[in-house]
Amino acid sequence: MTFVSRAFSTRCRKTARALLACSVVGVLSGWGGGGGGGGTSIQSGQFLDSAVSGLYYETESRWGLTDANGRFYYWPGETVTFRLQGLYIGQALGAAVLTPPMITPSGKHADYSLNLLRLLQSLDSDQTPSNGISLGSWQITQNINLDQSTDSFTTAQGVVDLMSAASATLVSAGSASDHFGDTLKTLASNSNYTLNLSTRTVSRATMRVNTCPNQESVWSLVFNAQNVSVSGNVIAANCSTSQWLITPMPYVDSNNGTSMKTNALFVPCGPVCTLAELNQTYTATGDDMRPFSAKVAHMANTREILITKSFTDGQSPSTAYFRLILSAP
Repeated sequence: MTFVSRAFSTRCRKTARALLACSVVGVLSGWGGGGGGGGTSIQSGQFLDSAVSGLYYETESRWGLTDANGRFYYWPGETVTFRLQGLYIGQALGAAVLTPPMITPSGKHADYSLNLLRLLQSLDSDQTPSNGISLGSWQITQNINLDQSTDSFTTAQGVVDLMSAASATLVSAGSASDHFGDTLKTLASNSNYTLNLSTRTVSRATMRVNTCPNQESVWSLVFNAQNVSVSGNVIAANCSTSQWLITPMPYVDSNNGTSMKTNALFVPCGPVCTLAELNQTYTATGDDMRPFSAKVAHMANTREILITKSFTDGQSPSTAYFRLILSAP
């Protein structure tokens, strides 16, 4: 366990060398006895994009670095604050699983968590986030602002300088979303969970394609009990856009007509979806006659639905990424 008590931590947070030394002491001394739980056991949680190791965290009673499984420790009721190489990224009440969207501060841009996903995956030591994300021990000294659109984040000078200093390549928004979707699918174990779309509104819905990674189209969706009104811009292989509008569109059409599911647009079910339906991979042919495989991902009690749509006809674009952010319940 790489963490120490709060009393000990106040003497150890001045320099990177001190942080490393104190982390070693924390490992040798166990959890250091910081903060009582009134007889309640200390809890462990995981920070997941995939498992993120080397991420600094602190609570009211202790601080440390997440281990190889992304684990952090807290007493029940404590808030866990996270910093990425010195950069504050967010906080949340301690829980068995925390993810970037779950720690995003309130009032931030809708792309804040997506920018954080991109940053974490880009700074992975072996550039292969599918096997876990391992962070180095250096500090971020560049001006990094997560609170902006992901397109602005891509070209921000601080981000460009950081990628250069880290000898890294910034992961695209679509790839970051797709990877995070794979992680969410592994967490889909709550068989009693349902999501009633007809009671929710949409705060943001976007689409990207692999041939134009920096081109984003914003969509409008309005759910009701029978169908959903949807409109937005389709991105072509040459990165041009064209308006696409069908009102209303059924959630699922058993006759293989135009529907949200047959087009893999944001939701493959409705108006009430089970967790299994929101974490599936299915095949279909859209009304554009392009066959595809769609991978859907959602974590219970969170606001994002992610879909990666992979076309199987050999034409471009070959992949489309959809991201839907629902209003708070």
